Amino acid sequence: MPELDTLRGVAILGVLFLHGIYSSTNGMQFEGLARRVIRVTQPGWLGVNLFFVLSGFLITGILLDSKSSSRYFVNFYTRRALRILPAYYSLLILLAILGGASWTYLGLCFLYLANVTTLFGVPEDYGPLWSLAVEEHYYLLWPLIVYRLSRRNVGIVAVLICVLTAVLRALAFHLGHRVGIDSFTWLVADGLAQRGFGCDIGMRKAFPDRDTDIGAREVDATRRHHPPLARERIKTFAGEDDNIGILASAQAIEQCQRRCKVGIDPRRG
Repeated sequence: MPELDTLRGVAILGVLFLHGIYSSTNGMQFEGLARRVIRVTQPGWLGVNLFFVLSGFLITGILLDSKSSSRYFVNFYTRRALRILPAYYSLLILLAILGGASWTYLGLCFLYLANVTTLFGVPEDYGPLWSLAVEEHYYLLWPLIVYRLSRRNVGIVAVLICVLTAVLRALAFHLGHRVGIDSFTWLVADGLAQRGFGCDIGMRKAFPDRDTDIGAREVDATRRHHPPLARERIKTFAGEDDNIGILASAQAIEQCQRRCKVGIDPRRG
């Protein structure tokens, strides 16, 4: 969706400005326009949270669409591995060659523990890897949850994660445990879970009378027989409410099936 591409761009710029301007000038004294520009870039850390929200939304939609597929896990993890692992391990190799991180830290990163290295007494030599570790933990657990539970229960679990994460974060802050409060998976997972709940709401609105999951059969059938219409419907509904993009897919499927049943050309208004 173009709307999500725009949000990704905003998130990327926010993080780049944070590290390139605010963090690099930390401790320096500026006045006038320069000081105001630096202050504007300070909230750039929110870009990471925005990435988590987008990831939770997109991944949950993909998992719900493919839930009835016999290759549910194989397809998902193969695609994730091809998209992430080559670049990720290339970076680790580069850090090792350049001496940019300790071997202990790189070993923990190899196991996707970059966000909890402080629990092992290891400094975070390359901070940006913490967010990718959180994503990987999400990829390891969330597909199984979506596969095992009904659509309704997926939404319930997502809400519980949001509540529990907020409680744990508040408790950690209250007890003075500030280390890891913005990077430990169990303290930042609510952003990913929020969009899982959003996808559940979208599916429920599209099919209020159904308790079963839509699954890959309906999605694949619609895309196979009437792909142009499916794309048009998805774009139309996504433009009206991009918070529940999965609803667009569901409504496109429903309209295609209804029109085909009564013999109406689905490409016509």
